[in-house]
Amino acid sequence: MAAETAADLSKAVCFQLRTLPEIVSAGLIAMYCAFDQEVNLNQLTAEFLEQGKQVLLPRFNHATGSYEMVEIGNIDRDTAIGYFGIREPRSELHPRSHESLSENANMAWLIPGVAFDIHGNRLGRGAGYYDRLLRGLPGQRIGVAYDWQVIYQLPTAEHDQRMNIIVTENRCSRLAYA
Repeated sequence: MAAETAADLSKAVCFQLRTLPEIVSAGLIAMYCAFDQEVNLNQLTAEFLEQGKQVLLPRFNHATGSYEMVEIGNIDRDTAIGYFGIREPRSELHPRSHESLSENANMAWLIPGVAFDIHGNRLGRGAGYYDRLLRGLPGQRIGVAYDWQVIYQLPTAEHDQRMNIIVTENRCSRLAYA
């Protein structure tokens, strides 16, 4: 995909996300910095910070081999290129504990993926980082993708964490599952 096309589609996805009731009402939003040609949310991150929302970004913890969530106040000042070449919070910023995250029911997670299916399943890059991160935590899980990344069915495993909503440049799908 051409960089200009990715930028235009990212803007369209951000437009959809900006007015999503689950996002508007959330006081705490877990986001990500785009890797490769994932949907870029940087402008939306800056807007949420200006609105006074608390914004968390994932940072790889080398000691545990997993991601932790860190609150930022400014996407340019508080992030640097980290593990896997992805922008993440600077090392001097302290992560939120799993316990503090579990107390935030008024939270939304914006989650990238390689693919999603219409049943709320997500295919990541294969290491299970988001599955481990999300396990047992509350909040709306919103898959962020381009239309072409949403397919009918993905293979799943017992540990896979499902999405509540999938948002693309052209649609917002709320998913009901048991």
